[in-house]
Amino acid sequence: MVAVVAYAQQPLTVRLYPAGEVDVCASPRECVLVVDVGTVAARDSLLGYNLELRYDPEKLLFHTMLTVGTLSEAMPNRDFSARYGELRAYAFTLTRPVWGQKPLVAFLGEFRPECPDTAAVQLLWATFNEEFERQRAVSVDTAPVYVRAVVAQRPERELRMEVQERSYELTAPDTLLPLRATVRMPAAVRLQRLQTVVQGLPSWCATEQVELAGGALEETVTDTAEVRYVWRPDTAHGEALWTWGIRVRFPEPPDTVVAQVTAATVPVDPCACITRWSGDTVRLRVLPKPVAIAPPSFEREELQRAWVYDALGRCWVDASSKVELQRQLEQLPRGVYLLRWQRTGGSLPRHALFVR
Repeated sequence: MVAVVAYAQQPLTVRLYPAGEVDVCASPRECVLVVDVGTVAARDSLLGYNLELRYDPEKLLFHTMLTVGTLSEAMPNRDFSARYGELRAYAFTLTRPVWGQKPLVAFLGEFRPECPDTAAVQLLWATFNEEFERQRAVSVDTAPVYVRAVVAQRPERELRMEVQERSYELTAPDTLLPLRATVRMPAAVRLQRLQTVVQGLPSWCATEQVELAGGALEETVTDTAEVRYVWRPDTAHGEALWTWGIRVRFPEPPDTVVAQVTAATVPVDPCACITRWSGDTVRLRVLPKPVAIAPPSFEREELQRAWVYDALGRCWVDASSKVELQRQLEQLPRGVYLLRWQRTGGSLPRHALFVR
């Protein structure tokens, strides 16, 4: 009598996946596809395989079969071909079975588009040696997967704009203000078109002059409190310099008026290898005109004696005539003073504040 032992096959799924995202700004734009089968035991008797996958030849190009660190590394007989959007590969060994918890194989290629994009790839089929397929219940995941190409986040891929003067104080009612800002562009990135935006210009400011060094201005769009400049940078320079002539016209305000003007430059081209950008701010302070209080002229009264004191109570002037008082007043430093005088024939002294 012969005893027959039956056992159930262990399931095994063959999957395809991309090894991370592609940095579309790198050179070259490398893409890696991985074929995985999970854990393979020595008793599974894996000796070889054949497989085929489909890809978009307009977006992807595969040129290398990667075997280091995979199960295929122990299969000396191997090869692959990739053309017309189809990739076929095989590998086998004639000695001992291959086992381990490693990917089956991987393929290295290049992502062709220079802009962020996605490309579909699909594992069509995969077969193995007969003994392996008797030991394992093999299934193939044929659902499409997607290679995603993005602009990778890197510190050096920053577009910065810095103003030279961040604060202005204005007192003249009609002033031409020179506003200068530098755009610092990172090296070795694709920058075809940029947009510089100036926001927060108050109604009493108008742009009269615009100069750009290190680029060519293409278009200017003006909206309420905002001006946008579209321009192409000069690839020979790592920075560009903006100079605006801002005409400031305002009535003399009773109190200090403050305005915040911001400037920033952002990429217009979606293929630009810029991951972040920063702008800068200019603070405009319009100061009220100083009110000067003049001392009395004494045109209609006779002066017997006069004294002038500062805020600390120190006496700066002691005069007994109008001529002497005028001469000493002209020698006073700038400041606020108290004038105390006695009229000829007057009973009580008088007082007045004035600004020198």
